[in-house]
Amino acid sequence: MACMKCGKKTKEDQVFCTECLEVMAAYPVKRDIHIQLPNRPNRPVQKRSGKKRRTLTPEEQVVYLRNRNRRLKLALTLMSLLLLALLAILLYFTGKVDELLKLVPNHTNK
Repeated sequence: MACMKCGKKTKEDQVFCTECLEVMAAYPVKRDIHIQLPNRPNRPVQKRSGKKRRTLTPEEQVVYLRNRNRRLKLALTLMSLLLLALLAILLYFTGKVDELLKLVPNHTNK
């Protein structure tokens, strides 16, 4: 069995290990207080094994990282263009475009 507090192995009939019992003895609980212990599973607790990834060779790592960098650059470029388009639309609808165009040299309004 395993200790319900720390998880160390205990004897079959014990709920807590001797170390945890010593710590709990320092902080006694009154007899009229009701304590509910968590349910203990009848089977041993098994760790879930996650999906294991295969290790990449150095060449595969280089290809993977290059492709990831390309995708990140593309995403950054698209987000920048979208931000510029939104800024242009915002300026157009607020009427600030004419003021900004006056600042550009060699620009004439038609």
